[in-house]
Amino acid sequence: MKIVVLAGGLSPERDVSLSSGSQIANALREAGHHVVLLDVYEGLRTNKSEFESLSLFAKEDYVLCRRR
Repeated sequence: MKIVVLAGGLSPERDVSLSSGSQIANALREAGHHVVLLDVYEGLRTNKSEFESLSLFAKEDYVLCRRR
């Protein structure tokens, strides 16, 4: 499964969010999932190979759900 974990932000709890997001991403990777950690403030916290794999998400068909 391909998963994006959102973490970070600008709140005073930023460090806690990044730490727990990293732990979640690592656990999901160990379970065999393809995971990218995305800092909602700074963007991708990743290396080039993970960035390239994130672009694979855009190549697949997804149904976008919008709030009305």
